[in-house]
Amino acid sequence: MFPAFSLGWRVTDEPFLLDFRDKVGDFKLRYSYGQVGNSNIGGFNYLARVSINPNKYPFNNTANPGADFSPYNELLEWEISAMANYGVDAEFFKNKLGVSFDYFDKRTTGIYLFQEVPGTAGIGSSLQNSGEVRNQGWELSVSYRAKTGAFSHNISGNVSDNLNKVVKFGQESIRGSDFTYIIREGFPIASYFGYKSDGLYQNLDDLKNAPKVPFAFNQTVMPGDVKYIDRNEDGVIDADDRYVFGNPFPRYTFGLSYNLTWKNFDFTMFWQGVGKRSQFLRGDIVEAFHNNEDHAMVQHLDRWTPNNPGATYPRLTIGTANANNFAYSDYWMFDSKYLRLKNLQLGYSLPKSFTERVKIQGRGFTSPGRTC
Repeated sequence: MFPAFSLGWRVTDEPFLLDFRDKVGDFKLRYSYGQVGNSNIGGFNYLARVSINPNKYPFNNTANPGADFSPYNELLEWEISAMANYGVDAEFFKNKLGVSFDYFDKRTTGIYLFQEVPGTAGIGSSLQNSGEVRNQGWELSVSYRAKTGAFSHNISGNVSDNLNKVVKFGQESIRGSDFTYIIREGFPIASYFGYKSDGLYQNLDDLKNAPKVPFAFNQTVMPGDVKYIDRNEDGVIDADDRYVFGNPFPRYTFGLSYNLTWKNFDFTMFWQGVGKRSQFLRGDIVEAFHNNEDHAMVQHLDRWTPNNPGATYPRLTIGTANANNFAYSDYWMFDSKYLRLKNLQLGYSLPKSFTERVKIQGRGFTSPGRTC
């Protein structure tokens, strides 16, 4: 059972605020709460299942079949997402200006995870309801309608933000292929995880006191290679020097639309974007001769050389020589915020007298004569 309810109070309908409503505008408070269950856990994970292993036991120098029993959890339950939302709606200047603000807090508990078990157990982990994630965010919407002579304007915009955090997970998990991410309590899900870069080595003097890099090609770095921060200052760049830096979640997602009508003409444009986002780039866009290609792209040309010390990219390396420069690090993480014009439309609505005469009718538009 997953209950939900909502409440609303139009404050300006109260007798003591009627004068305020007539002079200023409407004001409404909202609150809602609800739960949603997720049963997408696969079949029969709450039962011990038996499977035949053809090589279970060795006997007389021959592998013999036997039975394997899967780990199970008879107390397994659904994931539950509980979300509370607080909202405010207000209108001013005889409903010309509308403002709406929402704040939400969503907690997902009982997330399905496999916990670590000691090897001496002789069996793997059963699925557990052991994870918890929290999302908090807000959204602001503003709209304005106005008329100047024969022109009618309608402007609306919105911006929202969401913060994600792992509340409970157990032993952290490091994953990834094109880049490394970590699931760790106190950080957003799939936070970027790797080395922090500190520019490029410029000359042999830079290499004299440089920390060792065991994963580099021949365990040697050269001028033009990416330099990494030795976090624990032990003289070696290894797994203990990795940082959590950023995450793939966009911040401050926004949109803006404008509509103008004049006589039978109308104009509409819609802008959309993200105010903050970091993203790893891999493959052709950053790696020259990726997968043994026989060409380089324009962005690959600004490579480090002794005559080009301020280059965007490290010295040109390919194959196994890429090990140092293309290690998982923030060197290949880019600012990917953007603003784009998503839609632009200019229209004309045919006069109603004409459309009635030829027996056509526009659909899906406010104007009955619109045929575009």
